Formats: sequence, structure tokens, C-alpha cells
Amino acid sequence: MRRIVLAVWILIICTVRILAADGIIKDANLQTGERYAVRLINGELLIGTFVITVSDEKEGEGIKLKTEIGTATIYESQIAEIIPYDEQYRHAHRVFLLPTGEPIKRNAFIGNLELFALFGGVGITDYVSITAGRTMLPSVPSGDQISFVNVKATVYNEPEMFNPGGMSIAAGVNMGWLNAPNQLLHAYVSTTFTRVRSRITGLVMMNLSGNSMELFTAKAGTLGSILVRNPNGVVGVGIGVDSRFPYRQDLHFIGELWNNDISKASSSVLMLGLRIANTSVSADFGFAVFSRPYIIPVMSFAWTPM
Repeated sequence: MRRIVLAVWILIICTVRILAADGIIKDANLQTGERYAVRLINGELLIGTFVITVSDEKEGEGIKLKTEIGTATIYESQIAEIIPYDEQYRHAHRVFLLPTGEPIKRNAFIGNLELFALFGGVGITDYVSITAGRTMLPSVPSGDQISFVNVKATVYNEPEMFNPGGMSIAAGVNMGWLNAPNQLLHAYVSTTFTRVRSRITGLVMMNLSGNSMELFTAKAGTLGSILVRNPNGVVGVGIGVDSRFPYRQDLHFIGELWNNDISKASSSVLMLGLRIANTSVSADFGFAVFSRPYIIPVMSFAWTPM
């Protein structure tokens, strides 16, 4: 049943996109002299300054876009999406797992984490962002799966605070379940500084799970169990970096450093990787280093359909 619901959802999204395809140029409300990112149906991404709209009896409506290699004429039948240049990167609301200060807005997404977890997020207006996910481990009972819900509100967002660059601040709560009975709760504040190619995020969080959750056992069916220490009231920190490579619109370096108890350096994990992204999909590949020490590969895929 879960697969059927997911398939129906995807079908609805695709249908809406097809029906909305007509009038892309008109809906974009293009302004002469402004920079835009134009994604073509064949997947190519063109970035340039809008010059003028054109019309051809055979090809229909089109636009002229001044790019670094000349002025291109692009017709509506070739275009999948037109967005302002500053909004072309649709994954700024998160690093790998770390929530940034920036809101999801209209960049709703669904994704897959480590191949065995589904997650997704949606923006409510330009301020509230909700993300949720759940593991789907084979042979593991439903009550032993891992789930989370993250809700944040971007309380400050100044896109031009610096020249160039801006700053955003969000406050949120994260609820997690390491098995159904073990409910965890953290409150946090996340601040993101934006520059030309990079975003740097700092996060401070507090464990509000309660004394009953300070020590518990998390199970994974017949795969095993682990003893989890989760001291109530402790403060943790996170640092995230998302930096685009020079002259590459589609390739980013991403990194995260987490510490869920600042009194213990051993409570840390470092994640480093690369993100390949366009205005529709992203793929993250990297590795996580724990203080035990051991290293595990990490990967994540996200689709931003609308």
C-alpha cells in the first residue's frame, strides 16, 4: 500500500508539471537586464541575462538570453524551467543532515538516505519548513524502525546583508524515534552566512528528551541492538559548509561536524562529501568519521519536482 501511495503521488506531481508547462515564459515574469537560470528539457542549464521575448510562426514563443558565449534564442518548447539566478540552488535549506537557517519555501522535495530511508520536506510560506523521514530496513519490525520530524521557522532572513551575501536565522525542534517507545526531542537555533559561492552554518541545540531517555536500548529487529546514552539538558553544536566549485554550477563540497554534548569530544561525528545538483535533483556522496573510530560511506538523493 505504501508503494502504491508513493506511485500515485509521483504521478500527480508529474501531471501537474505537464499541465503547467504551457506559459512558462509568461509565468516567469522576466525582467530585462536580470539574470536567470534556464533549464532545458534535455537537462542542459543555461545562465544569462534576459534580453527580449521573441515569436516565431513555427517555433512559437521564445526568449533571447545573453550568456558568456553569446546571445542564445531559446523557445518555450525547449524549456523545462526558468528561475531567477539567485534562486537556482534549491537545496540551501540543508547541508547533508544539518538544517540551515534558510527556509525550504517552494522547494519541496522527496529523497532517499543511505538507500534504506525515505525523507522529504515542504515549505509553508517563506518562513516555516517541515522535514520528516523514516527508515525502511528489510526484516526489521515497524516498531524498531527509526523516524524523525523536524520543524523550523526562519525568523530572520536578510539576503543582502553583506555585499555580496546575506544571513538567515532559524529556530526549530527535532523529534526522533529510535524505535517507537524511545522518543527524543531537541530544540535548536541555526544561523547561516551566505557568500558568493559558499554557505557556512552554525547550530546550537539542547536535548529536551527528559530524564527517562538518558539511557535506553535501541533495537533493529534480529540485526542487533545498541545501548544509547542521551543525557537530558546537555548542549550540542553543529557546523556545516556548503561551497560551490569555481566555474561549476552543479558541483558542491559539503561538510558537517556534529557534537551532541560539548563536554565530551568523543560525542562527535564528521561528514565530508560532494553534491551534484541542478534545479530538479541532487545527489550527495561522502563518508562519515566517528570517534570510535570507524568510517562509513554516506549517500543521499533528493528530487525537487515543482
